[in-house]
Amino acid sequence: MRPDSLWRIPDFRVLFAATVLTQLGTNVGYVAVPLVAVVALGAGPGQAGLLATLSTLAFLLIGLPAGAWVDRMRHRRVLVVADLVKAVLYASVPLAWWFGGLSLGQLYAVALLTGGATVFFDVGAQSVLPGLVGRRHLVDANATFRFLLFGALAVGSAISGLLGELFGTHATLWLGGAVLATAFLPVYLSPLRTRRRPPVAPPGAPPAVDAATSPGRRRAPAASPVPGSGADEGCAPAR
Repeated sequence: MRPDSLWRIPDFRVLFAATVLTQLGTNVGYVAVPLVAVVALGAGPGQAGLLATLSTLAFLLIGLPAGAWVDRMRHRRVLVVADLVKAVLYASVPLAWWFGGLSLGQLYAVALLTGGATVFFDVGAQSVLPGLVGRRHLVDANATFRFLLFGALAVGSAISGLLGELFGTHATLWLGGAVLATAFLPVYLSPLRTRRRPPVAPPGAPPAVDAATSPGRRRAPAASPVPGSGADEGCAPAR
């Protein structure tokens, strides 16, 4: 592994692991919810199609404003809460099924709300990513996450279909909820240090005085940062 490799940044590995679990659990649930509607409630093609539409409708409705909303929130909290919301929503389906209270209305709500939680997780992850890896690694980090999203979609859908065939759709939703219930742990247990940005001076403010050029002051030479360690850009805990 190269000394300046993206994978040498611990906080990037934490976010990547959390995103892998989140995407797998989410895509397992996306496939399992319409299957539950067909198997348990005898839903027709139109109703199953509506469930699939609702699961992605949130991206159209709140995809743009979610970026502004997330910028006003603590990013780590957004990631954790989004995973827990999806876990509870998916777990509510087999519970309602077992107690005889499952309805298409509940499945519609689950599909719509999990889509909204997915939007917030994706936006939160993209918001925190530049601060974790720095400008130098941002292109590679974005490419890695795009590959992860497409790979998790294919793998999660295949796993959901296989588990549904072997153990039933209710067990598949339990698994999706369990994966999501553990996905928040890497982010929750890590400080996720972000690189500090230099402060922006307000308009009309006098220029800052450099200690090296100020009369009567001398500045000690700074130690050379270790490439790829994050010390060259400064670190602060993610919000």
